[in-house]
Amino acid sequence: MKLPSLLALAAALFPTLTRAYTNPVAFYDLADLDVRNVNGTYYYSASTMHYSPGAPILRSYDLVNWDIIGHSVPTLNWGNKYSLIGGQAYVKGIYASWFNYNSHDGQWYWGGCIEYSTTYVYTAPAPQGPWTQHAVFAFCLYDSGLLIDDDGTPY
Repeated sequence: MKLPSLLALAAALFPTLTRAYTNPVAFYDLADLDVRNVNGTYYYSASTMHYSPGAPILRSYDLVNWDIIGHSVPTLNWGNKYSLIGGQAYVKGIYASWFNYNSHDGQWYWGGCIEYSTTYVYTAPAPQGPWTQHAVFAFCLYDSGLLIDDDGTPY
């Protein structure tokens, strides 16, 4: 008697267990992912190496179905080689990125290391953009992150 009751409770509490889905849920090669839940909606950002536009932003309401809604880095404008002029930047683009939302200032933040030498930070008022370059550091903040404190202070 207890087992059927427990199974019914589990099915009621965890509706995703009763739905079927196939892995991978998002068939993309998006490394260094960072997922944020803002007001019940999930947002996913990733590194994209040499692809432009860079750092795609995906949205999901259930962690299963994802849609690309924008890019944190509108264009890889870090030199001619990113446009295949006088060289190439294959596998030299965005690495070790991070992504976060600050509810105190209503801004989205994205940062990533470029060619292990420079870190770029972009901001936007919405995950869809428009994203603008906010800061540049002359060193790589590899696999870093952005912590937003309870009072909205970023670290």
